[in-house]
Amino acid sequence: MIYEGWIDLFGWGTSGYGGIMPYQTSELETSYYPGGDAANDLTGTYANNDWGVYHSNGISFGSNTTTGSWRTLTAAEWNYLLNLRNSATSKWALATVNGVRGLVILPESWTLPSGVTFNSGKASGYLTNTYTAEQWDKMEIKGAVFLPGAGFRNGTSTDALGISAEGYYWSTTGDEGDGFDAHCLMFSNAEMNANGYNARPFGCSVRLVKNFGVE
Repeated sequence: MIYEGWIDLFGWGTSGYGGIMPYQTSELETSYYPGGDAANDLTGTYANNDWGVYHSNGISFGSNTTTGSWRTLTAAEWNYLLNLRNSATSKWALATVNGVRGLVILPESWTLPSGVTFNSGKASGYLTNTYTAEQWDKMEIKGAVFLPGAGFRNGTSTDALGISAEGYYWSTTGDEGDGFDAHCLMFSNAEMNANGYNARPFGCSVRLVKNFGVE
């Protein structure tokens, strides 16, 4: 509670709402039930359990830094982004960026910058694409997104072998089964699974997004 540094691996739904705190390390799945019920997702009535509601003050996008204007993707949205949209399989790839291994996702409209290459998929694991910091700057300006593989945390212990080897990014969708897990994006040197699961008490990464109107 008194920690003043960065927290970057969160148990599921730990926005601080309803007493489910970002810093909690309980290993009981029942500590991560919004509204006390395993059937509740982090949407609708329980949208306040989404990390973006209270923790987006420091995010700057243009002139908008409004609290609550950011949110986390649902499982269906992760699946759409990586599996179902037009040419989805050509718009993601494993990569190493400035020595950090992770997953690259391209925007809907994409023009490859000069001086760099992009190979979709995971044929060579994290060596499928390799970028220097300067090369990645060119990719990012064009709208590419990089999700670092940060591993996961269980209680107060971090999976050291998983850091920069595996990535787990929460969705706002819980598990329809026993209530122990929740949906997440998962990737490693050999796979990408937009419909993965992880235990709710495990600390995983969170990537916030912002809605924009479509004309």
